[in-house]
Amino acid sequence: MRSRYSAFILQLGEYLFNSYHPDFRGDVTIEQLSEKSLDWRNLDIIGSESLDKTGFVEFKAWYMLEGQLNYHHERSNFVKDKDQWLYCDGTFYPEQKSGKIQRNDPCPCGSGKKFKKCCAKN
Repeated sequence: MRSRYSAFILQLGEYLFNSYHPDFRGDVTIEQLSEKSLDWRNLDIIGSESLDKTGFVEFKAWYMLEGQLNYHHERSNFVKDKDQWLYCDGTFYPEQKSGKIQRNDPCPCGSGKKFKKCCAKN
């Protein structure tokens, strides 16, 4: 999961395409996956489990949008194929999407600063 998050930040569409299970990727193209999507700030792994051939990762990926710090909350499903984990699909939690962070809370971007001195300023 961390590698796919990094690939979104670096716009590595080919990596994202190749780590997406062919049965689930539909009509998505490498070019589409290479486009800058959001201003990603941090990744919080909430939980994960890997069995022999399947696994999941639940995470919050923090991003800035129109001056607001928000997060994408998902439980991603993976399958293992020839020693490589491939993303299949996920359960999205849109009702929890906007992060209500107080000014003096630690910034969820992981900087160690208070929110008001970090991402709230951007």
